[in-house]
Amino acid sequence: TNMAKYQRYLRAIKYKFNPSLLSIDIYPITKSKSNTGPQYTILERYYYILEAVGNFSTQYDMPFWMYLLCNQFNSYNDDGSINAEFPKPTEGILRFQALTALAYGFQALVFWTYSLHTNNMKDNPNGGDKILVEEFLDAPYV
Repeated sequence: TNMAKYQRYLRAIKYKFNPSLLSIDIYPITKSKSNTGPQYTILERYYYILEAVGNFSTQYDMPFWMYLLCNQFNSYNDDGSINAEFPKPTEGILRFQALTALAYGFQALVFWTYSLHTNNMKDNPNGGDKILVEEFLDAPYV
């Protein structure tokens, strides 16, 4: 929720596990709808987390790697409504993530692609409880 708290979190990981490197996957851009079309927003916490990680990496001489958002996904509230929509990355979004990570001192960029479940519940063809339907999404391959 703030930079000082995040720095304490990083130190706790260091002292408890003493890893040789750390990676992070904070996806900075969310998408929402407006009357004029999609609106993109950079998460408020993005820059203070990058700064905290950069400072930590320098202070403890520990490499940090940044995962880049490589496919669209949504996060959901308990009631099934969308909490945040993370857009399908464009070349510009990937470039933004990569360059800000490198500017804050990250030593490597990591790309990952996978499929995600949606919150679409469908009738079970065999009867009984509804089932969660998988939807496979595309993502850039690097």
